Amino acid sequence: MEKDKYLQQLAEKWKNGTISPAEQLEFNQWYDAFDDSMLEDPETKESAAELKDRLYARILSRENIATAAEHAAQHHDAKVLPMPKAAKPISFWISIAAAAAIFIAIAAALIFLPPPKNNTVNTLAQNQAHDLKPGGQIATLTLADGHTVSLNQLKTAELIEQTGISIHKSKEGVLVYRVKNGKSAALTPEFNTLSTPIGGTYQIELPDGSKVWLNAASSIRFPASFEGLKERKVELKGEAYFEVAKDKTKPFKVSRNQQEVEVLGTHFNVNAYSNEGPIKTTLLEGSVSLHLSNGPSAKLQPGEQAVFKDGKWNIKAVNAADVIAWQKGNFVFNDEELSSILRQLERWYGVQVDYSQVPDRKFSGVISKNVYLSKVLKMLELAGDVHLNLEGNTIKAAK
Repeated sequence: MEKDKYLQQLAEKWKNGTISPAEQLEFNQWYDAFDDSMLEDPETKESAAELKDRLYARILSRENIATAAEHAAQHHDAKVLPMPKAAKPISFWISIAAAAAIFIAIAAALIFLPPPKNNTVNTLAQNQAHDLKPGGQIATLTLADGHTVSLNQLKTAELIEQTGISIHKSKEGVLVYRVKNGKSAALTPEFNTLSTPIGGTYQIELPDGSKVWLNAASSIRFPASFEGLKERKVELKGEAYFEVAKDKTKPFKVSRNQQEVEVLGTHFNVNAYSNEGPIKTTLLEGSVSLHLSNGPSAKLQPGEQAVFKDGKWNIKAVNAADVIAWQKGNFVFNDEELSSILRQLERWYGVQVDYSQVPDRKFSGVISKNVYLSKVLKMLELAGDVHLNLEGNTIKAAK
């Protein structure tokens, strides 16, 4: 079958170290259907190459190929949105399961193979006194009158009524705003705020049809309706990915501190965490204008990222797929400082980090956000000369 051949090609690319991150993410989904419990023997004396050859042989077996192809077909529509652009390949790959079993020391330029299925993913967690689960779909909605709604407890399709507005939770867990037929919005805009805690993400569809994905420890403040307003303006804290509905009569603006992103309809990401330095705006599709309250403006083209630093706009080409990997459920590191990686783990796992001994290391790789913290820490250890320990609720590093 053609799908069988395609999977064989992906497996061969993985084995040879030529698979791209985009292909790797697709291969991960197939790999999840395999029974890889055989890899979890801590007494194994195999080398990394021998273990990799053994896994490759199992992947190519007719039974696993069929299972994987069937699994992929069943989950074909599970993607939230297509990857805009394939990332450049990185040369060295390792199986997470194999790494957990034999603790192979490898170079820092690394992309990690997929985490095993749920029945095997917690091997390291079981060997530790405690571990931390990954985050999930958690958020709170604060209405204009100050009333708060826990969206985890809100049932699917349950309605929240506001002036001229209905709010419901879709079966996919998306918060959806709709203007009621025949009713206009309030004369004075009523603002709502969607907030995610540490370890939470959430998606919302605004009343104009624009879609917003909030990353962990973030919030967005927005009018419950854009009716009667000259512009669609929202305020962001933290990080969000936007797919803005087109409306030439009302520009869409994202405000954070004294910086503003203005668009008519486009896809872009804004990283405005207060502990991550200057705000980063990355454009995936369309065009955006960037403004400061008292400063110069700039325009972005797709695939560009802008940062205002040292009194000027610094614009560079980036891999946009890497930037929004968080929205697809992955950590993607591209020659990234360990301290920056640990800040992401803080926001996702609700852990604290002691930065006093964090070494100056850089990593490149792809790791699923759906694994326990101990698994992530072990993979980072394997990828570089660093030791990371979870003591209580604090990650401590030692060279």
